[in-house]
Amino acid sequence: MAPGDARAFERWYKSREWLGAHPWEIVFAHPHGILLSPYHEGGRWRFHLSVDTLGLYVDAARMATALGERGVPFELFRADEMIAALRGEDWVEVGPFRSQLSLGELEERRPGATAHVFWDDPPRLLRRSSVKKK
Repeated sequence: MAPGDARAFERWYKSREWLGAHPWEIVFAHPHGILLSPYHEGGRWRFHLSVDTLGLYVDAARMATALGERGVPFELFRADEMIAALRGEDWVEVGPFRSQLSLGELEERRPGATAHVFWDDPPRLLRRSSVKKK
C-alpha cells in the first residue's frame, strides 16, 4: 500500500486481514499500552491516541506533542486525566487490589504524597438482630 493512499487503507481497514492482531497498539502494556487508532470522519482519516497505563503517560505525552507538531489530526482520550497525573494533581486509588498503588509504592513514586491520602470510612457493620425488618 502506498503511503497516503486513503482508499487502499480503507480497503485494508474494512477487511478481515488484520482481525485478531493489534496493529494500533504502538507500545504494549497490560491491559492496554499506547494505542493510535484510526477512524474515518468527515471524509478524512483521523486518529485516537489513548493510554491506559499510568507508567506510559510521559511517552504518550511526547507522542501527542510530536503528532501535533507534524499537524496530524488526532484526539487524545482522557487528556485531562493524563495531564493531571503528569502534574501530580491526580487522584489515584491506594490499596491492595489490582490497579491500585500500595502506600509504599505511592511514597516511592511521589515522596510526600502519602500525607495527602484521603481514606474512605470503613463500612458500618450491624448485628443481624439489630436490623429492623420491613
